Amino acid sequence: CLVQQARADQIQVSATLPSEGTPEHLYTMKSGSNYYANGTTSPTQTAANRAFFAFYQSEAEGAYSIYSYSSQKWLGYDNTNSDTNMRNFIKLSESKAEAAYFKFTFNTGNGYYDIVPYNATGAASKYLNWNGGTDFNPLDGTNTLGLWQQNGAADTGSRWIFAEVIVSDPISDTWN
Repeated sequence: CLVQQARADQIQVSATLPSEGTPEHLYTMKSGSNYYANGTTSPTQTAANRAFFAFYQSEAEGAYSIYSYSSQKWLGYDNTNSDTNMRNFIKLSESKAEAAYFKFTFNTGNGYYDIVPYNATGAASKYLNWNGGTDFNPLDGTNTLGLWQQNGAADTGSRWIFAEVIVSDPISDTWN
């Protein structure tokens, strides 16, 4: 397995849907607090548990649907809760929810993304984050990503960095 640092301001979207084959671009997601998202979006520091994610262009510019290739599930959420600080905001699903997509804003000065979900009125005001850190979201646990009121400039847990993963078979390969 080879992990390359992708230019954070150039996330590549995939065109091949998971049901049709392997997405063209897979990434690891790492927070500014140095925790990776595992397949269920729980925090992990264990290299073997880091998940691969694919991004698909949504109807809104700069917004993506996210697929956990490692879990073979789409990231979704209840958009009525998208303006509330909370843990376990992300819900994994076999099928892609058309209304569940995320706005990515790149911070050019510091090289990270802020990610917010969309709701019925547009981009929400809360940021993807493990709300409460690992005190409330144990490593490799069952808690999924939540939402927090502060962006990456104010909270390192809301900063997201991506590294593109290049492997022949992402699910069966292990990390070196």
